[in-house]
Amino acid sequence: MTVHPPARDFDSPGACIALLLVLGIADLHPGALLGQVSHRARRSATVEDSCTADPARRPLLTPDSIGILDIHQLVGYLRAKCPSARDTAWEGEETINHSLVFHFPNVTAVASQVIGAHGDAINPAAAADFWMIRGSEARLPQGLSLASRWAELRAAYGRAVARWESGGLQFCTYPWLQFFLRPHGPKRYEDTEDLSFIPDTAAIEEVWVMRGPIVHSACKGQ
Repeated sequence: MTVHPPARDFDSPGACIALLLVLGIADLHPGALLGQVSHRARRSATVEDSCTADPARRPLLTPDSIGILDIHQLVGYLRAKCPSARDTAWEGEETINHSLVFHFPNVTAVASQVIGAHGDAINPAAAADFWMIRGSEARLPQGLSLASRWAELRAAYGRAVARWESGGLQFCTYPWLQFFLRPHGPKRYEDTEDLSFIPDTAAIEEVWVMRGPIVHSACKGQ
């Protein structure tokens, strides 16, 4: 199966996920998935929408939540909580897969169900497998945010390793988070622990919040 590197713009064609190898669900070439993204119309927000309220302006990312959203909750429940959420379809080679996009005032969060795990459409009776977060106002542990730079992350969080399957970076202290930087972090290379080539000023492009920790082998025992 031919795969392509993931584009990380949720509002343009090419948004997709290279996570199946990380989760061990499918034996795909690293860099998996992506294709055309089609957006459905934004749902009516005439019902009170918790996502667009002021308290949601700077959502805190935790192992269990994205601000007011419980990541272990069923997707259908979260959709009812935030009527402005909209569907996004991203296309693999043989299937069309579905995610749900939540727009906070200054942050975008995408709840995604892994291909094959829940059928060929988003399942409202199941939780998302992981979330993709963008927006500098999103808050991270220890008082940092998505506006923080690589040097700040490294100083606060300690040892980091690369997830070569997804191209993300993971700190051993927070195995439920994966970071994607610009200029980009590692894509494919042999040594997943030597990250000295990443400039101190590298900014966060996107963070993934996993529903459950995925501990890198280099972090075990720490």
